[in-house]
Amino acid sequence: MDTAQLRTTARGLMTKVFEIYRSDEDWEMMGFSYFSYKNAVVKCRFDKRMKPYLLELSQYISADIRHLVQMKGQYSQRIYLLLKERFKFGVRKFNVEDLMTKLEVKKSFRTYSNFKIKVLNQAVKDINKHTDIEIKNLGTTEKPIYFEEHKFIRKIESVTFHFKKNLIDLNSFIQWIRELYTGVPLFKNKEGPHFDV
Repeated sequence: MDTAQLRTTARGLMTKVFEIYRSDEDWEMMGFSYFSYKNAVVKCRFDKRMKPYLLELSQYISADIRHLVQMKGQYSQRIYLLLKERFKFGVRKFNVEDLMTKLEVKKSFRTYSNFKIKVLNQAVKDINKHTDIEIKNLGTTEKPIYFEEHKFIRKIESVTFHFKKNLIDLNSFIQWIRELYTGVPLFKNKEGPHFDV
């Protein structure tokens, strides 16, 4: 990627907004506050007001920022990060009420039917389309089911996602590398260049 492409990418990221909803009357928007490029090193900084939201993650998560900024909804971004926390296990179960609280969903999405349509289904679409995670279809092609719903009496109490590495994303990444670095050695050792694409 040349410096002009880096500038374009940085400019695009500066326009991306992360939204924090507490209610319809209480919300915040924030994002990147700084980018620099010097001596082949890119530095960036989030708005300092994001610190409490970033620190509330229970562990360090390796996530590509490109995946986060491509997703439309902040709920999709948060669910993606929650799944990344348990990526090596390939499964994560959430209590619905706890998940609503953790995601700080709007009051209008607090009924399960709205939550399922506006939050969970949208997150599945965004994550499968834009990230390195593929949420598995547990149903059929005609009737896909992307998460298990666990009932207690008549109420959905919890949901379980099963997921794996998104190979479509990996294949597109390999294609992107091939286009950018055709004929360029990507690794060198004493014997000479290796791993030409």
